[in-house]
Formats: sequence, structure tokens, C-alpha cells
Amino acid sequence: MEFQKLLETFRLNKAVTNSYLPDVSLFDKKGNPVYDYLKSDDSIIFFKETAYSFRQVLVFVKSKCSIAGQNIQNSVFEFIRPGISSLSNEVLHNWALKNGFVHYKTFQRMAFLRKEKEKLDSLVDIEHPKDLEDLTAIKTFLEDNFDIFAERIPSVEELKSLITGIYLIRDNRQIAALLISEKKGVTEELRYWLVKKEFRKKKYGGALMRYFLNKNGDTKRFVLWVDNTNEEAIDKYKHFGFSNDKIINEIYITKDLR
Repeated sequence: MEFQKLLETFRLNKAVTNSYLPDVSLFDKKGNPVYDYLKSDDSIIFFKETAYSFRQVLVFVKSKCSIAGQNIQNSVFEFIRPGISSLSNEVLHNWALKNGFVHYKTFQRMAFLRKEKEKLDSLVDIEHPKDLEDLTAIKTFLEDNFDIFAERIPSVEELKSLITGIYLIRDNRQIAALLISEKKGVTEELRYWLVKKEFRKKKYGGALMRYFLNKNGDTKRFVLWVDNTNEEAIDKYKHFGFSNDKIINEIYITKDLR
């Protein structure tokens, strides 16, 4: 419990953080940290293991940058900020650079506010995954096409929890296209949208996107994150009504991961 009290003093002193986990995710029932950590008078650093060869770093830091984590390796660090703010005065940015990280990618958030539902008339069948074999194939599909350092590829267990928000189109019995979303209240996040190269002339991507935007009548807002250098993807999202909402996510990695 002493560690939790220390973390609370950081909160009261307006420490900044890139942790979006509730406290219950950081500590066990006895109040002990569930992840490896470093701490000093002005920072606490948690290291969350991933299924890959790197860790996600969660930081609570006061305005003065700590040197507690100067030898961090095999790690990814990210934080969300307004796109119009300056990095020169950004505490987390400065902390990352002083502790061995380099900027890797920047993602911009795009949003779409639905005013009315579109009538769907799809000529293709859209379905959910049927079994563990489907979920395993989806995980491999994501790993083959997305960046494991920046895209937070879900485990098979996480895919199970998302199954009602996973939509597939099959062609010759194989998964040709998929869209994965996660609903949070009246907001729904599009996490992945992909069509296999050999099926990209069949308009499967558009069918999935229109279905996604119209399947839940109580969803009012749709959001997604996209690499801000991926102009082709950004143009596709704009075609479906998404626009930049001026929030960005900065991704940093340690030099050994490059």
C-alpha cells in the first residue's frame, strides 16, 4: 500500500503520465506493483511486458525530468498530446529523449460523427470469427501487416474479448478482409482495417467500412489512429467522412529496437 500512496502523492503534485491504465491494473491486491519498476524522488517508471521482445514503459514524472531510467533497453514509450502543442516544453518528450529513446512514429487521431445511418445493401457476406483457428489466423494476419512496436497487436485472448467487433469477409474459404473495432459507450474505435493484396479489387474494404459505420444504431462517434505519413490511408478515411481531430500519439523506441 505504501507504493500506492507514493503514486498518489505524484498525482496530487500534478505529475504527468502516459499511463491510461486504472490503478487496479498496476497493483495486486496487497498493493504491490505487478510490473517491474524504477522510482526516484521525481519519477516512477513501470515496465509492462508484451508478447514480443520489448516492453511498454509507463511513466509518472514531475516537471523536472528524472534520470532513473537512463539505461532502459528493449522498450517502447508513447504518449498522447494535442497536435497543436509544442514538443519543446513537453515533459514526456524530454523525459524520453534523456532516457535513451528516439522518436519512431507519430499517429494522428481521426474522428467521424454520424448524423444518420446509411442503408446497407452489401453483396458480400460479413461474419464474425467462428473459432480459435480464425482468431489465430487473424493474429498472424495482423503481425504480418502491422508494426508490432506501434500498433499494439492483440493477443488471441484479447481477440476473444473483441469478437463481437471483429468482421470478416471470406473468399474461397480464406479470410480476405477484416475490420476490428472496440465499442466504448457511444464511441467506437476502429483498430484495424485490412484487405489482403490479392483481393483488393473486389471492394471488400468499402463493404466492411460501411458496415462498421452503420451496424450499431447507438454509436454516435467513431475514432481511429493512423500513421501521419500514410497519406493513402488518410485519404481513404477522409473518403468515408473521417477528419483529423488534432490529437496525436507520439511513439518512441529505444535505439536497440531500430
